[in-house]
Amino acid sequence: MMMRRRGRRARNRSRARLLVPIALLGVVLTAVLAGCSTPEQTASAQPKGGIEISAPDSVLAGEPYAVEVRSSVGELASLAVDAGYGPVVLEQQLIDGVASFEVPEGAVAGSGVVRLDTRVGSVRAQTTIDVLPGPSVNPLALFLGPRTVLADGVDYSMVVAVPVDRLGNPTADGTEVSFTINRPSSSSSDEAVLTSGLLAYLRIVGGTTAGRTTVAGSVDAIDGPEQSFLQVAGLTAGFELSVVSELPSADGSTLFEVETGHLVDRFDNQLPDGTLVSLDLELSTGGSRRLWSSTIDGKAIFVIEAPPAPVAMSLVALASGGVSEELLLRFEPAVARLMVKATEQVDADEPTWLIEIGPVVSNRGAYVADGTPADVTIDGVTTTVRLENGKGSIAVGSQPALVDVTVLGVSATVGVDP
Repeated sequence: MMMRRRGRRARNRSRARLLVPIALLGVVLTAVLAGCSTPEQTASAQPKGGIEISAPDSVLAGEPYAVEVRSSVGELASLAVDAGYGPVVLEQQLIDGVASFEVPEGAVAGSGVVRLDTRVGSVRAQTTIDVLPGPSVNPLALFLGPRTVLADGVDYSMVVAVPVDRLGNPTADGTEVSFTINRPSSSSSDEAVLTSGLLAYLRIVGGTTAGRTTVAGSVDAIDGPEQSFLQVAGLTAGFELSVVSELPSADGSTLFEVETGHLVDRFDNQLPDGTLVSLDLELSTGGSRRLWSSTIDGKAIFVIEAPPAPVAMSLVALASGGVSEELLLRFEPAVARLMVKATEQVDADEPTWLIEIGPVVSNRGAYVADGTPADVTIDGVTTTVRLENGKGSIAVGSQPALVDVTVLGVSATVGVDP
């Protein structure tokens, strides 16, 4: 009995040694066969109860496209198309495990990434599609600024083009935009720029000729409204001041005009109409003020009132960063003859003296204008008398004194000596 049991154990061990190589050979053959299968065959193999979604990698915005859903279980498949603005949900019956969806035109208008979410029963699957912008359409939108630059060859403006498709999506990066630039110097140039980050832009350096520069843009046969900017004169070059007509006498009332020279920059561009110009006025007696004017046809004119006494007047103008040369005016006396006399008034209750002024004759040979002031000063006290027909008078006391009379800067003295 012991010999039989030992024989059986030996035979079992031999069988075990034979089965191990056979099992290893089976594993190796399985691995080899699996490695020889194609990728398509592997992708089509779906686990029981799984979902397979077939959809294009990319589509044009607004265009319809087909999506196919395969599932081994269930009867009704739903497809949610979500572009970030709320999903569009479609449903189809599974026929032989396949549901075909037609995503309608306009379901996704914006370019970008769309998520497809499929559900069959309690099983879900997701994938994404790139939505590409379509070709450019009219009009091509151009944005330009600033609208005014200096005509100095350095200052610049910038134009930005944003080509879009029929649904308003900016076209794909790399779209070529052609810009045509027409300058006030009658020269023109063409520049081609590729879009990047939704737009194409071009910096346009202004020339040295004042005027309007126009910019047009196009993408293939697509174009849009032109844009433009002004090139204006820069800092004013030096200029002079001059009296337009004859300089009046110092009568305190006559108006005269002072004008600037032709205001241009260093490239001989005329300053635009409406440029503000200031004029600083200083008198030799210490008075000063500032006047303002605007240019018309390259010049500014100031209207100034003659001073009421013979003085020197200094004028300096400032225009767009440029300073004029000083203009020095000297005003001659407006009074050619001033007569003053003192007359004792014997009929008065108390002895008084009457100071009679006039006639006062201007250097034009006529009486000074009515209302011209005559300042009468006695012992440091000044009283103003308004002249009429070149004459005026004032009663003073009977005490001895010297009476000074001044008319438009011209003085005369008379003594009162009872």
